[in-house]
Amino acid sequence: MGEGLEIYPFLGSYLLAEAVDSVGADLVLHGHAHGGSEKGTTAGGVPVRKVAQPVIADAYNLYCLGGGDEPPACEPLG
Repeated sequence: MGEGLEIYPFLGSYLLAEAVDSVGADLVLHGHAHGGSEKGTTAGGVPVRKVAQPVIADAYNLYCLGGGDEPPACEPLG
């Protein structure tokens, strides 16, 4: 499930993903579209999270980043 094919030209660009991969980001957040899945990755393995409210189905989400081999600095709410 995702966005309709007719709006693909208006969505994200591989150029942004290449820029993210080249600088080594820890996480990419975006909310430019309303359908699709919450989790993805760039070609270089950077996690991407779609934060549009219809996708996450909540007012907000908490994303925890680990420090290399260390566990995340926060605990997910459950």
